[in-house]
Order: sequence, then structure tokens, then C-alpha cells
Amino acid sequence: MKKTSLIIATLFLVNTTFAQQEAYDALLFSQPYYFSTARSAAMGGASGALGSEMGAIAVNPAAIVTYKTNELIFTPEFYRVESTTNYYDQLNSRFKNGVNINNAGVVFAIQPRRSSTRYNIGFAYNKQNFFNANERINAPNVPSEESYIGQVAKMGNERDEQFVDDHKELGDGKYLFNQDGTLYSALLGDIGQRAMYTTTGHVGEYALSFGANISEKIYLGASFIVRDSRKSFVAELNEESVIDTDYRYSYNRMYNLSGLGFGGRVGILILPIPEFSIGLSLQVPTFYSFTKRSEGKMIFPANSVYGNDSYPYEPENEINYNLVTPLQLALSLGYVFPEVAS
Repeated sequence: MKKTSLIIATLFLVNTTFAQQEAYDALLFSQPYYFSTARSAAMGGASGALGSEMGAIAVNPAAIVTYKTNELIFTPEFYRVESTTNYYDQLNSRFKNGVNINNAGVVFAIQPRRSSTRYNIGFAYNKQNFFNANERINAPNVPSEESYIGQVAKMGNERDEQFVDDHKELGDGKYLFNQDGTLYSALLGDIGQRAMYTTTGHVGEYALSFGANISEKIYLGASFIVRDSRKSFVAELNEESVIDTDYRYSYNRMYNLSGLGFGGRVGILILPIPEFSIGLSLQVPTFYSFTKRSEGKMIFPANSVYGNDSYPYEPENEINYNLVTPLQLALSLGYVFPEVAS
């Protein structure tokens, strides 16, 4: 009975914790963060008004028309980002590091004879986002009311009367008991917590772009886009009572999300004078189709009162859903200072 009660309690909180995951993923895949080339990165990503720049094509496909020769480009990146947090007087870290390919592509400049019009075509891969991150939490003295089961006890009866009824016969049970219709945690003393969260994945954009110039002052372009989106998440939490070694358990949870998106982009680049440029682009909604696989299990170590065992509190599950990103309009302005550019 105790084992069943503990599993039910933990499942109650786990489902609440991850109920917002699909909404979070929808927001994550709706917001592009172009890393692109070194030149556009040096401009803070404001490259939509640039010409002859592979990073600009990712924002405004009309920029492809300003190429007068063929070009091949490849942009790698080496990165490391780390932050620290204080959790119950313990410093814990979260970090990203690795090697990333921001951009790779090729442009073919086509200039028909006896014509002032260029018809350029290009293919590029742009990294929109990457999710690689690791987080470690180690806190040996967490108050018992902040334990996983303690949190369940705080929120249980008000949200699910049946949950309370299922636990009435626990009486003075070891981990949860009922008093005056309210659940309490019977666990005493501090809790040692160890947690590990690992996230991997990326959003990669494959763009086939076309463009033509109306004159040497007005350029038009369009791109057909396929986005490959992948994200994996693994979480493991271990809790152990400082004074009661019978209270030990861990839970593992993982999910894999993958999907393809199809969309497009159109743009115009205007150069009223050689030094000044105006870029305007419209990104049509991207239509995503996602598949998400998830599972979780409770693990009881050998020296637990429950013995060496595992229990699937979240059986393997697969869901499919669609996502449509919003329409996005971008305006970019650029100015070249002749004395600096020369």
C-alpha cells in the first residue's frame, strides 16, 4: 500500500509539472534565433538590409540578388556559456558548450548576355536554434517540506478528493498521512537532493532561394523553407532523507520530440542611394508536424523499504500534434559610411 501511495503521489505532481510542456515547445519553435555568419553576428543580427551576405538571405531573400559572382560559405562556431545558481546555500551550475555549424551555403549568380537582369539562385543551411544544455543540482540539506512528497502533500486534497480518499487508511504511514481531511508529509528532517537535467537538439533551416533585380536599386527574392526540429530531454531526481535511510528513491523522465516544418519567405531590398539600403521581408507561417515520445519510471534502490524495484509511473507514450507559427514581418535599415568602408 505504501509503495502504491508513493507512486500515486509522485505521479500527481509529475503530471502537473509537465502539463505545460507542449505550450512551451510551441513558443520555442515559433521564435527563430539566427546565428548565421560572422559578419551578420558582428552586426547583432541586423542583416536584413545587407547585400552579398549569406546571413542576410536567412532574413531577407532579396539579398541574394546583389551577388554578382558565385560564392560558397561555411561558418562554424565554438561556444561555451555557463551560469551558476544558489540553491539552499549550494552553488549549482548550468552550462552549454560544443561545436555548432551556424551556416553553410552556395549562391549561383546568373547574368544572361545582353540583359541587365540577374537571376540568382542559392541553397543554404541556417541554424535557427540549439538546445544543448546541462544542469546539475546538489543540495544536501533541503527542508523536508520541500521534498518531492512534501510538495504533493501540500497540494493533494484541494485538487483531487479521490486522491485524499485513496490515502485515508495510511493513518500514521511513513510518508503521507491524513488528518482532518488534509494531507501531510510524515517525513522528518532534511532531505538530500541530487538532480540532473540534460537537453539536446536543434532547429535547422534548409532554404532554397531565388531572386531577380528590377534595376540596380530594387531587388526581389523568395525562399522555400524546410525546418528540421529535434529536441531530447532527460531528467533524473534523487532524494534521500538525512536521518531516515529508508526514504530513498529516484525518478527518471525522458522525452524525444521531432518534427518537420514547411514555410516560405519573400523580401524586397531597395537601395535609393549606394550608401543606404532598406530591407523588408515577410515570413509566411511555418506548418509543423511533431511526434513526441515520452516515458518515466520510479526507481527504488535495494536499501529502500520497498526493495530494489522500478515502477513505470508514466508508461511509454507517443502523441502527434501540429503547430503553425505566426506571420512575421521584418524591416531592416543599413548605411555604409564611405570613409570607413574604403
